[in-house]
Amino acid sequence: ASPLVAVQKQIVRVEVKAGENLNKQQISHTVINKVYEELRRQGLSAEVKMYWREQSDGEVLQRAANSSNSSQSCS
Repeated sequence: ASPLVAVQKQIVRVEVKAGENLNKQQISHTVINKVYEELRRQGLSAEVKMYWREQSDGEVLQRAANSSNSSQSCS
């Protein structure tokens, strides 16, 4: 018999403020790396699998509905 493994699933909502030149792929890569680095810094020793949850339209990041022209926001 194989040993039981505890699995924990955590969903985090992130809001990023970005200028007009919004590179969603670069932002998503940077954010997930920063989260991973912070978890490791806080002593996380277990293997962690992180990924973005894709929206129904295939996008990972989307512009916030209430963003102004001078400051764009993704969540």
